[in-house]
Parts: sequence; structure tokens; C-alpha cells
Amino acid sequence: MQNRASGTGIDVRTDTAAPSTITSSQGGVLLQGGGVVQLQGVQVAAAKDIAIEGGEIYITAATNRSEVSGEQRQRGGDFGPLGLHDLGHGLGAKANDTLDSETTRLARTTLSGANVSITATGPEGKGGDLHIAGTTVNTPGTLSLSAETLYLDTQSTVATLETGSQRKDFAWQQQGSRGTSDETTNYNQFNAAALAVNANRVQAGVGARDSLEQLARQPGMGWIEQLNNDPNLSGKVDWVKVEEAHRNWDYKQQGLTPEGAAIVTLVVNYFTFGAASAAGTAASEAVATSGVLALGEGGFVAAGGLTASSVVGGAVTAGVTALASQASVALVNNRGDIAGALDDLGSSASVKNLLTAIVTGGVLAGLNLDPTGLPTVGGGAQPFMTQLGQNLTAGAARAVIKTAINGGSFEQNLKEGLKNALLDTVAAQGANAIGKLTANGTLDGFTNKVAHAIAGCVVGAARASSASGCAPGALGAAIGEIAAETYGRQADTVQFAAMVSGIAVAVTGGDASQINIGSQAGSNAAANNYLAHPEQIRDPKMQQRILAAGEGCKGPSSCEGVAAQAQAQIDLLSDSKIAAMCSSNTACVADRELERSIYARTRDEAISKFDPNTAAAKFLDEQAGKSPYRPDELSAAVTRMQNGRSDEGNPVDQYVRDTLAGSPPLFAAVLGVSLIDGDGGKSARKGPTPGQRMGDSINAYYAKRTDQAVLEQIDIEHIAQGHINRVGRAVGFHHEPSGEGVARVNSYTKPPDANGVYEGTVQVQNALGQWVDKSRSSTFFPQSWSEARLNYELTIAFNNKAIEPNGQWIGRTYSGIKVQFVPPTASITQWRGWPLR
Repeated sequence: MQNRASGTGIDVRTDTAAPSTITSSQGGVLLQGGGVVQLQGVQVAAAKDIAIEGGEIYITAATNRSEVSGEQRQRGGDFGPLGLHDLGHGLGAKANDTLDSETTRLARTTLSGANVSITATGPEGKGGDLHIAGTTVNTPGTLSLSAETLYLDTQSTVATLETGSQRKDFAWQQQGSRGTSDETTNYNQFNAAALAVNANRVQAGVGARDSLEQLARQPGMGWIEQLNNDPNLSGKVDWVKVEEAHRNWDYKQQGLTPEGAAIVTLVVNYFTFGAASAAGTAASEAVATSGVLALGEGGFVAAGGLTASSVVGGAVTAGVTALASQASVALVNNRGDIAGALDDLGSSASVKNLLTAIVTGGVLAGLNLDPTGLPTVGGGAQPFMTQLGQNLTAGAARAVIKTAINGGSFEQNLKEGLKNALLDTVAAQGANAIGKLTANGTLDGFTNKVAHAIAGCVVGAARASSASGCAPGALGAAIGEIAAETYGRQADTVQFAAMVSGIAVAVTGGDASQINIGSQAGSNAAANNYLAHPEQIRDPKMQQRILAAGEGCKGPSSCEGVAAQAQAQIDLLSDSKIAAMCSSNTACVADRELERSIYARTRDEAISKFDPNTAAAKFLDEQAGKSPYRPDELSAAVTRMQNGRSDEGNPVDQYVRDTLAGSPPLFAAVLGVSLIDGDGGKSARKGPTPGQRMGDSINAYYAKRTDQAVLEQIDIEHIAQGHINRVGRAVGFHHEPSGEGVARVNSYTKPPDANGVYEGTVQVQNALGQWVDKSRSSTFFPQSWSEARLNYELTIAFNNKAIEPNGQWIGRTYSGIKVQFVPPTASITQWRGWPLR
């Protein structure tokens, strides 16, 4: 589908010298002047002699110029049947193609007479300068040139052709230019029977690529040889090389528009919120437990009374967010070229921007503000002067940091920082007031949005210092509130509202600054209205919406993201932060604590769905710097526990078991079981249960749920341990723990994928005790699976197997691993199979 408005224009421009003609059909021509004599593009013809005299003489060709410019303009995008389009051809597309041609030609000065003499006498009659270029002399007699210095110059003409192309839509812009430009050297042409030169110095121009010998053979160029052979000019002739300019170019530039970059940044900030928050939390915890001037909750005091753990955590969160945004924009601008993106990220401007974000994020976190610069949830619930003081401090800090790192005027940066501090405070207080009026029934759903639009308009216009900020501020505030209500109370609701509000302004044609105004208004509405009123958490629908995230996550990456986001929300609802938000309002405290407990349930549900390898890795990461044992000792103990081989006499095994018991969801995930009794297995551990018996109880759990009738149809020995077939070849072996003593991995060829399936070359022992190489690599079920779990998972996959179009039997285990089965044959009575990566 095409929707275009086009226009075409052609412009032709010429500049032609008007010829001057001097003719004497019967006599001669004398041109004489006491000072400077200048002839340009003049045609002189005489039946007899031509004489030109003057103090200084300049004889050159005139230049004729012609230019042609063509332009074709188009508006509107090209959309396919599914709305697909090429880059630069989408929403609001504009195209401009140009053609420019420029040509210059010489209108030569021509002197035609019986004899031609040109004399530069100088100011005192002792000889002056004589310049000749682009001139043709025709005489059957003698051409006489007299001067102190004779300049036989060249004169150049140029031919240039250039095509240009510009494409731009809302998100993408590209431009290019292609063309050639060639310069031609033009010489004097003297068609004379004799050449007489009387000069103390001769300077003659010659093209750098031209040969004097070849030039001398061309018509009208015999004067070159005459100059070289004239004994009176020996040592007086200076040949000056003249470079011709020849250029060819073909360049293209493309990348995100400022509006496109703004949207990419908002989207990336939303999708990386969980990872950035998790990184910040980890850094904060690392500092808090480093043992430097411990406080009550494990932090230490930095300059200005800020808690260093919060400063470091905020810096890391802001740094991860900024780096992700910069990397995404750079990668898009370079169309997936990683090397080009890295080059952009290494530029001075990018490094300064990242450093500014990191330092500013640390300061903001130390002031209990959002380290990424978004509105802080519930900030507007504080007294006006309290919040204003907080924001003014942050604004001044921003000015100091920006000036120190990026330079510029501190006074201007400070003015901007204080202005934004005031507007941020007004916006937050206004949104919070709207929320209170809605909560007590003064405003309904519709008037709530209208109030946000009005407030957003006022603040937006102030931010832009013009009325152009009103519309994006109003739209962003209303859309942000609607987006927050739809999305629900999540850890990243503010980021979601910021993204949706910015996109809404972009769709209406807003530029980059208007998109930012709309995004700020939307995030403010979410943070200081929807999220700032804790009583909404009592709504069962809202509770279920939060819990659904943990119940519905699937796969390691999904559940890790949910757990990280839930933990980020829990961190925002710490006892100290609840006290700051609620003051002495006991109902508010109760609502916030209820909200925290719901997010804790969501986090625990997500963690319990980690696969054993992911859960084990999380446990080991958490123990870094906390455990008295080395990482390799802890890892070995976890593996023994997962395989049901814990040693009750081993203190490392005891430490792992007791520590995991304090986190039932993680405990269950490491063991690969569900939260059967709601406490992660602690009820089964009353008294000193040995590690071995604990592992056995997990195996008993799988054995009890394994369909033995189905298991008898599967060649478990082949799958688990492998064997030597009738022709002496090694086959099977897809569960490494089961192969102990009879099969082994020779080398690992592919690491575990998201489900823990990995690959390696293997050997199986024959009846003589010899190790036989398997001709093909084996894929392996997760190393953490016990034999009991392998049996259980295989029966689940066997029961749901189906034949694919390619004729393969494929089933899926309870944990999501695909298994390819091979049916029995005349010589093989059971089904065999292996895991697929």
C-alpha cells in the first residue's frame, strides 16, 4: 500500500560571458595603458599588427558556467500487507532525491594579426609582469612577449555531477551522496611562425600528469619546445607543476532519529529494569557486608552521611540501565554490527554520558531517589518542603556532576537543575493530590484522567518554556495513569508507564523533547498517584495480578526476571522505606506490609520454578563472601545432595543443607521438586536427618510417581548407561551420573543449554574392560538429575510423545526437555531415546 504526496522541480542556471570584439579589417590594433591592462575573453582581429602595451598586463579567458539542479520530493510510507516496511519508509516518511550538475567552459581570449607583440613596461619602464592564460594567438609572423617576468599560466575548467538521497521517517533517517568531480587543465595556444621572448624570468604552468614532450606535439603548443631551446632563456624558465582535482565519492549515513533513539531508550529501560535492579542490589549487598564501619543493617557511612551500600547499588543500577540504552541505540544505528556499535560506545561522548549516569545514580540513591532519574514511588506523599529540599539537593548535585564530567557552564546547569527540581516537586505533589481526591470519591475515573491531563499540561509547558510542552505533558500524564492501572502494581510499573506515555506522544508526531516530556508526565502519574496509594492492594484482583507473574513464568530466564523484579519491589518496601512513606499512619503501614508479602510470595513462586542448575548457581552466587567454605567445596556438596549422596559426616554438606533449608523455594528448586508441603522439605527434616536419607527421600518422591508399566517399555539401561551392541560398537549413554564405572565422557563439546542439556564425546566399556569410542557425540540429560528423576521424566515424555511430520517421535519431559524416541524393531524390544538441545 502506498500513500505518497510527491513533487518534482528542475532549476537551470547559466552564467555566460558577453564576448568583446575588437576588429580592424585593413589596419592594425594598438591597445595601450599606463597602468594595468586586462583582457578577459576578448576577440581581437587585425589585418596588420596587434600591439598591446601596459605597466602590468593580464590576458585570460572568461569562464562560462552552467548548473542544473533537479529534486524529487515524496511523502508517505510504503507498507506491506502486514504493515511491514523498509527502514526510513514508515510512519511520517519523507524522501528527497536530488541531482546537481555543474560545468564550466572557457571563452578564450583570441589575438589574430600579422604580428602580435605584448609588452609589460612596468611602473618606470624597466619591465613589468605579463600574465597570459587561456589565450589563443594566431599569427603568420612573430609573437613577441616582453616583460620582467612572463607568466604563462594554465586555466582550469570543472565538470561535477552529484546525486543525493535523503530518507526519514519517525524512527530512522538515512542520507547518501554519490558523484564525480573532474578538473581539466587548459593551456595557452600560440600558433605563430616565430616566438620571441624578452624576459629575465619565465614561469610556465604544466599539469602534474602531463609530459612536456607530448604537450609540445599538440597543435598550438610548439611554444614549449621553443622556450626550452631558446639560448637567451637558458636558466630562466621555471616549469611549475599544476595539480588537477579529480574526486569520486559514494557515502551513506543512517541511524535512529532523535525521536527513535528516545523510544528505544524508554523500551530498553523497561525491559532491563529487572536485570539492572538485581545488579544494583547485588552490589549494594556486597558493599554492605564488606566489614567497613558496620551499621545496624550492614552498611557503612560515606561522605555527607549517605549509606555507601545504597550509593554503590544506585550507581550500578544507573550504570547498567544507561549502558543497556547506549548499547541498544549503538547496535540499532550500526544495524547489528557489533564492531561498529563498540566503536560508538568507546567514543568520548558515550563514555562521559555513562560516567555521568553512574555518578548521578549513586547520589540519587543516597538521597532515597530513583537512581535512573524516574519519579520515586510515593515521593509526592511527603510534605511539600521536604520533597522540594530533597529534589533541590539532587538538582544541585546533578549540576556539579554534569559540569565536572562534561564541562560547560555551571551556572546554566545549576539553573536547569533547580528548575527541574521545582517542577518535579510540583508534578509529584499534584499527582499525589489527584490520587487522594480519587481515593475519597471526589474524582471518578474520567475526572481523574482529566485532572492528570491538566496538571501534565501545566508542568509540560513549564519544562519546555513554551506552549509546545502542554500537549505532550497532558497526553503523557493521562496515558501514564491508564497504563499503570492496566499493568498493575509491578516493580517496573513506573518504567512501563514511562515507555507507553513516550510512545503515545511519539505516535502523535512529538519530537524527542516532547517525547521526554510525555514520558516524565506518565511516569510521574504512575509513581505518585496509582502506586502511591497503598489501599489499592486490598483489592483481590490486584493481588492476583501480582501473584500471576510468579505462577505463570516458564523457563529459567522468565522466572529469574520475575524473581528479580519482585525482589526489587520488596526492596522498595523495606521497613525503613515504609516508615518514611507512611509516617505514623498505621493503615498505610499495614497495606504496605501486605503488598510486600504478596511480592514475596511471587518471588518465592518464581524461584521454586528455577531448574536445579539455575537454582544451584543462584545459591552459590549468594554464598560468595558469606560461606566459610570455598566455592568448589560448596559446588561439590550441592551436586552430592542433588544426586542423593550427601554425607552427614561432611561439614560442608551439613552447611549446604542447613542454609538451603532457610529458603524453602530455593531449597526445592535445587532438589528439583515442588514445594510439596509448603515449607521446602523442612517438615521432613525434623531431627538430625542424614544427608543421604534426605537424598533418598527425594528419589522416593520420583519413584512413587513413576508409571512402572510405561517404564518397562523404555530401554533405560541403553539411555542411562549405554552398552556395546552385537557388532562391537558403543551406543547409548545419555545420563552421565548413571554411567559410573561402565561409561564415561571423553570430552565436552557443547555446554548446558537453558534446560541443562549438554553434549560430549563418550566411551563405553566392553566385556573385556576396554573403552570403546562411540562414533557420534551424545546429548545428556541434566547432570543434576538422579536416576529416579530420569525415570520419572522419561515416562512423562513417553506418555505425551507424538510423531512429527518428519517421522520422528518427540515427547517432552515434565521440566520441558524434548526427547526423541526410536520405536522397537525386530531385534530391539524396547523404545530408546535421547534429549534434544
